[in-house]
Amino acid sequence: MSYVEVGRPITTGTGEATVDTSINMIAQDIVATEVTVRDTLSKLAPTHGRSIVREPPIDIYDEGDRIVLIVDMPGIPKENIKVRVSVDSVEISAIPQNVNNGRILRAERLANFKIYRKVQLPYRIKIGEVRAYLKDGVLYIYLPKLTDTTESLDITIE
Repeated sequence: MSYVEVGRPITTGTGEATVDTSINMIAQDIVATEVTVRDTLSKLAPTHGRSIVREPPIDIYDEGDRIVLIVDMPGIPKENIKVRVSVDSVEISAIPQNVNNGRILRAERLANFKIYRKVQLPYRIKIGEVRAYLKDGVLYIYLPKLTDTTESLDITIE
């Protein structure tokens, strides 16, 4: 195996280039591919947006005696959100909310799509003591560590 220093010429099939130039060309290809994929998905969303499932962003904190999940759920009413907890995982799902009866021209907001996210937890939890709250489009799930013998339970959002 040979190694090339950055900035040192390398030989290619079409002539000489530098590693920096090659890296820049690869980066440009990646960006172009990302744009193509994003454009394709945005074209699909108006007609098939309800069948696309998205994962909401999530933060997980260990507070010693409990785990806290903070999930961004903007524009989704608590009635549309379902939280299911088992001894070592949390499942979050939501159905889209139809806010306008007009024809969709572009749909990008998280509230326009089905949402599903399953998170494996590093600890077993007390299922009966789990609490969930929705405030300003952010879902807070408090999961006390340890567990009883119940394997899973639906949680009501307060």
